[in-house]
This record gives sequence, C-alpha cells and structure tokens, in this order.
Amino acid sequence: MNHHVVEPQKSIVHWSTVQVRRGRAVLGITLTAVGLLIGSSLLTKLGVAGINAQPSGNPKTIIVTNEVDGGPGTLRWALANSVVSDTILFDTDTFSPTNPVTIVLSSALPVIITDGLTIDGSEAGVILDGHRLTTGDGLEIKDARGVTVQGLQIVDFPEDGVKIWSGATQTLIGETEE
Repeated sequence: MNHHVVEPQKSIVHWSTVQVRRGRAVLGITLTAVGLLIGSSLLTKLGVAGINAQPSGNPKTIIVTNEVDGGPGTLRWALANSVVSDTILFDTDTFSPTNPVTIVLSSALPVIITDGLTIDGSEAGVILDGHRLTTGDGLEIKDARGVTVQGLQIVDFPEDGVKIWSGATQTLIGETEE
C-alpha cells in the first residue's frame, strides 16, 4: 500500500482539498490541522483533543431506512440523534448494493461532534449528493474523536465532500483494510 505523508507547517490553518478517487466517487476533504496519511484508506490524525462532552447513553445501531433528506429513518435524523459510539448503517432493502440509491441534500447535514460515531454504508449502495446546495460540505467532523466514515459515495458538493476540522482526532475516512 502506498502512503503519502503531508508534513504540516506551524502556521497552517487551512489546507487545500485532497481529492480521493475510487471508482465513480470523488471524495473531497479539507483538513484544517496537523497531519494526513493517504492510502487506500484515509487515516487522519489531527493533533490531540479532549473527549467530547456529549452525553453518552448506551451505544446503539441506527438503521437509515429512508432516502429522503429529512424525517425519521433518514441520515439527517440519524446524525441528529446519535450518541457516543453509535453506528449508523443503511438498510439494504432500501439502499441496494447492486442498485445504489441517492440521498440528495437540500441543506447541510448536522455537524458530526459525536465521539466514536461510525457511518458505514459498505454493505449497502449509498450515494450522498450535494448538487442542490449552493454552499456547504457533505459531512463535517468537528471536535470529535474516533469517527469512521466508510462505504459511501460522496459527490457534487459545492465545497468539500468531507471536512475534518482541527479538533477532530483519530478519524478514519474510506475503506478499512483487513
């Protein structure tokens, strides 16, 4: 596996977008902090941050069952209702792996601030599409530790497919290698 390490400069506040191409998907990522490792998986370790003070509750699996942009069973709802260490999966009856379904956003999704959140579309066919937005990112991860996003096609956002802020640490974007 090939890795490219980007060495940060002390005064860097914002790096330009990294484009990761895999199949049809183009995933744009903007990093605003301290380190990047690129391979077939993206592992970003950005500085050191404290644990998010969000209430934890019991970790659960949330199943996205609806491809519309809002309401119960949607990705937006799942993100808004997730707690520490939750996993968001996609129902394969709705999001068939052989016939991917597109979630077209009409506004930005909630910013991910939940430690340990996993968003996993690897067993389903999920396309996150931002072509209706005039500004904004697909997924924004801020001040969260240990977030994993995998198995999604993220396309056509006016800004970045995924934006990772400096307070986000131990963030994995892309496929995991076994």
